Amino acid sequence: AKPMLNNQAFMVLTLSKALLLTAKPLARPLRRPLARIPLSHSSVFSQHMRRPLSASAGRERGEARSNLPRESFRLSSENAQIRLLFDGDCPLCVREVDMLKRRSDERGGTIDFVDIASEAYSPEENQNIDFETAMEGIHGILPDGRVVQGIEVFKRAYDAVGLGWVYAFTQISPLRSLAEAAYSVWARNRLSITGRSDLGTILAEKKTCARTPSPSS
Repeated sequence: AKPMLNNQAFMVLTLSKALLLTAKPLARPLRRPLARIPLSHSSVFSQHMRRPLSASAGRERGEARSNLPRESFRLSSENAQIRLLFDGDCPLCVREVDMLKRRSDERGGTIDFVDIASEAYSPEENQNIDFETAMEGIHGILPDGRVVQGIEVFKRAYDAVGLGWVYAFTQISPLRSLAEAAYSVWARNRLSITGRSDLGTILAEKKTCARTPSPSS
């Protein structure tokens, strides 16, 4: 039970920090009084509010999307309830993944794990989710080929290993929105938080490695 408590404490600490970061911009006073902000149809605000939600906005809320054909997609285990795409170069991510792996193995492989940092990672085998997209936020793939993102991935993964109660609070809409906002802050800052290069540098390094022939060749 002790390792589980350590992981829960780590999750609470991470979420608390993210919530504080999220609250800072919200607490800043408006530079202009609210009454002076134009609300006409020509205003930027009005255009934004009237604009339909994009596919990426839906994915940020964790809504499932489909990359057809689904018939060609298969999870590695019949027991798997979700494929979890994780960053194997992220030390904090790996710590959580290790815990999930142990519990998944105890249940016959309820999660299919794929390391996006591996040289063997193939977007074509993972609903065309390329490395850059996967690095911008956590993704999961369901048995029917649908893709989920953000908090929905954690919710389904924890449920698959018997820890669904951890994310049960996300069934409450305001708490779900708060959790999504907190995760977005973490996702945007996790590279710097873990002492790694920015995404642009990582992508450039991967391209350089891809162009450099191996000694065996």
